[in-house]
Amino acid sequence: PDILSFSSCIAQSAIRNTLDNLPRKTKERSTKSKEGEGTLSVQTLDMKPVCEFLIPGLYVENDSRMDIILDNKGMFEGSLTSELIAYNDNYLKSLNGKLFSADSTFTVLIDAAAIESGSLSMTSPSLIAKAEDNIISLNYRFDNEGREASRADLNAMVSFPNRNESAYTLLLHILPSETTIRGKDWSLNPSSIYFKDKTLQINGFGLTSGEQAMTIDGKLTDRKTDTLNFVLNDFDIGILNPFITKPLDIQGRFTGKGRAYALFGEEKGILLDLKGDNLSIYGHDAGTMNILSKWDENKEQLNILIDNKLEERSPLNIVGSWDPSTSRLDL
Repeated sequence: PDILSFSSCIAQSAIRNTLDNLPRKTKERSTKSKEGEGTLSVQTLDMKPVCEFLIPGLYVENDSRMDIILDNKGMFEGSLTSELIAYNDNYLKSLNGKLFSADSTFTVLIDAAAIESGSLSMTSPSLIAKAEDNIISLNYRFDNEGREASRADLNAMVSFPNRNESAYTLLLHILPSETTIRGKDWSLNPSSIYFKDKTLQINGFGLTSGEQAMTIDGKLTDRKTDTLNFVLNDFDIGILNPFITKPLDIQGRFTGKGRAYALFGEEKGILLDLKGDNLSIYGHDAGTMNILSKWDENKEQLNILIDNKLEERSPLNIVGSWDPSTSRLDL
């Protein structure tokens, strides 16, 4: 049986066994339930002592609620609502989730008012996931209106093929998608990512905005003969700022290429030839930067050079090496 059918059977069995051993909560609820139908409703009160014991840093707002209904045909539906779920500095506001199941088909609908994670903020995020026959289709959206005009409409399909269908255990297909980061529109090219033990293959991944582009293509294994290549063209590294926990406000454009190999093996290495222009950090001019790395066959080490120039000065100049066999870095 496929993984979704197996998961459905396990979930239905677990839910039914739980529901059969729980008393009906109210007469009103039990009269509405049909014969052979099970219901479960959970509403939180003060969860602080429980959260501190089980998962320190987790907070669940009072009156959060979960409802599950399982009928005599094995179909179930569920809902989850909470005004606030937080973990340390990350939180989800006004969560509303729904799950529908019929045979081996699952549909998940999730939306919220906002997600905050470090410096990453997303307003009105929503996720739609539909799963059938080992294939999950995904659509994720958010729209930060008035907050540096950031939004996204991302589409993907994930599958978990049987062994006789593919040598890979996970297949991810990125479908045509668009995102706006800090007021600039970006497009995600249709591409595919395949994974199995010690093997990662990326075919045609591309993120573009006008002349700016980042492309990734190739294969990573435990062998030096397999390589993953990437190319940057006038790429604005400022789009990384929302993913950095500290407000460094890094700006600048990088052009160049790189190659990685054997990252799942012992002789791993990353070769780089990148140049950054008009760099700044936290509003301070950082000039230009060259980043080079090259493999030394004789010493079996990766030589590294980072050269930074600001007007007539060289405020940063790093020369070093990395030995992958010992993971030793000398600078």
